[in-house]
Amino acid sequence: MTTATLRVGCKVNLYLRITGRRPDGMHTIESLFYPMPVPADTLHVEVRREPGITVSCRLPFLRGQKNILAKAYHAYVAAAGSAPGLAVRLEKRIPVGAGLGGGSSNAAALLSWLDQQTQALGPQRLRSVAAQVGADVPFFLLGRPAWVTGIGECMEPVDLHLDDYARVIISPRVRVNTAWAYRRWDEAASLLTPRSAPDKEAALAKPPVLWNDFEEVVFARFPVIGRIKAAVLESGAISCVMSGSGSNLFALFASAKASAAARRWVEKWQAGWHEVPPGASAYT
Repeated sequence: MTTATLRVGCKVNLYLRITGRRPDGMHTIESLFYPMPVPADTLHVEVRREPGITVSCRLPFLRGQKNILAKAYHAYVAAAGSAPGLAVRLEKRIPVGAGLGGGSSNAAALLSWLDQQTQALGPQRLRSVAAQVGADVPFFLLGRPAWVTGIGECMEPVDLHLDDYARVIISPRVRVNTAWAYRRWDEAASLLTPRSAPDKEAALAKPPVLWNDFEEVVFARFPVIGRIKAAVLESGAISCVMSGSGSNLFALFASAKASAAARRWVEKWQAGWHEVPPGASAYT
């Protein structure tokens, strides 16, 4: 019986600007996506005789057919015509409601594994299926930094080498609902103090200028996230930004020593700390 263990990383948004809203309600963005190997989920995949897919997880709300893994599986079957029956056990380590794209990364990993087994679609058709599953899913098939526009479906791979820095994801003990964040941004946009976002060139500089349009509205509702960001910057980070619609933060440090000092500074919030040290690559 075929089995596989898939370790699945996440992403951070080093830059996120909301550029508009389409008639269908979807928002358009400009964003710089950067892959991170930690925190990571693990998918234990087992081929079974019965058709279809089952998804199990210690978190009840991630079990069954509502999980994006099931959506990805059924989208693959619709495109390829068939796929082996699967039982998937999800070990969840990427925080939920964090702005790290954990569900999308899970879906991309399963789609990629399925196509390796069946050879039915190939890269171009697989990307099309991934886009049907979720706007961020194609990025995880790419697996390298990308400038993302539209609703997330337009990707331009970019050269962004941050291996000289300690790269840290900080996970506050709160969750932010993405739909709420966009709705609140729509409501507050006319009331917010205008801020001038850096341009693409600054976002791709070394070190990059970090930016997120969501911070003002999310910090107002979840002030602990803003306090942790302030503490990280005060403790010596080069820069720090919230990822996606939150709640997690991403910080750059000049050295492992500097990141260790900051980690002690934020311990009182009991936030998770996930680090890629200087000299280590965040992606292959």
